[in-house]
Amino acid sequence: MLPDRMKSVSSLLKEVISEVIMTEVKDPRVGDFVTITEARPARDLRSARIYISVLGEKEAGLSAVEGLNKASGFIRHRIRSEMSMKRIPELKFFLDDSIERGVRVSSLINRLREKDKEIEEIEE
Repeated sequence: MLPDRMKSVSSLLKEVISEVIMTEVKDPRVGDFVTITEARPARDLRSARIYISVLGEKEAGLSAVEGLNKASGFIRHRIRSEMSMKRIPELKFFLDDSIERGVRVSSLINRLREKDKEIEEIEE
């Protein structure tokens, strides 16, 4: 579990980065449908892993990650002007595939339920 300070830094990073992406990042690889799903700052605040979700194909998400990693210095500069922190973390963007994994797990569970029903019908 994250300490309260880390939770607040994480929340603030998500908010500020989202705003910068929506209003100031001009890279065409970063479309209009990028959502920051999670920000995980390191304990020493030297770095932060930023997870994004993109509406559309996986290739669009990978392209957006590439564009955001390229723009990370600019985004960091904008964070410095918005947040009063001694150290602004180095940002590394990643594609969040948790929704995709959740759908896959849900599908597996549904298939198992169907097989259980078939077995129950055979045994009756």
